[in-house]
Amino acid sequence: RSCISKVKEGFSAMDQLAKEGATGLAQLTTDFKLCSPLKDADAAYKHLQGWIRNAFTYLAMLDYPYPTDFLGMKLPAHPVNAGCEVIQNASDAIHGLAAAASMYYGAD
Repeated sequence: RSCISKVKEGFSAMDQLAKEGATGLAQLTTDFKLCSPLKDADAAYKHLQGWIRNAFTYLAMLDYPYPTDFLGMKLPAHPVNAGCEVIQNASDAIHGLAAAASMYYGAD
């Protein structure tokens, strides 16, 4: 499967969990290792989606052919390719999204 299809699969799986209510939101909180639990499927969940999207945006903007240390964010060479590899090798699509986002935000 392509990286794009795995990303789409991850966001679809996230949407399904968010629709489950408190149980699904608790699972997303755990999967993304959030400091504060997601309490609603509207504002908080939308914020999480934006957080992931922004990580991908920054990985693309910093997609240099050499490792970088930009504003304290240590990224490997070709971070988009590295992110796709992380997504494709994850145990499932949601954990892949979490791992790729953490490349930018520096959490694991």
